[in-house]
Amino acid sequence: MLPLVLMGCLFGCALSERYVPSGPQLAPKPENCEVTKVMPGASISEPLDVIGTLSLTDSWFTVACGYGRLMKTNTDRACAAGADGIQFLTIDPPSFWSTCYQSKANFVRFKK
Repeated sequence: MLPLVLMGCLFGCALSERYVPSGPQLAPKPENCEVTKVMPGASISEPLDVIGTLSLTDSWFTVACGYGRLMKTNTDRACAAGADGIQFLTIDPPSFWSTCYQSKANFVRFKK
């Protein structure tokens, strides 16, 4: 049984990621760039373009899936996509069905 669990971790210990681009493809920003984070339910007053959507979900073998990891993964992927900000649509805390934080977020570019 242990080899099966270890093998599952080799292929799925991180959150499962699904990124869907929906706007212009931008040049990546430097690693550890600063992006604006907008929490679910909050509004953004600046004009913006949505350049993509990232969903992070539990892969059933996920172990590195706390709130800090969720934020870091979203930030890293937003920087790689060239986004100015992250508009979180949902942030789901751990529950009976999953021990992981999960999220869905739009990556945005602010119109200048």
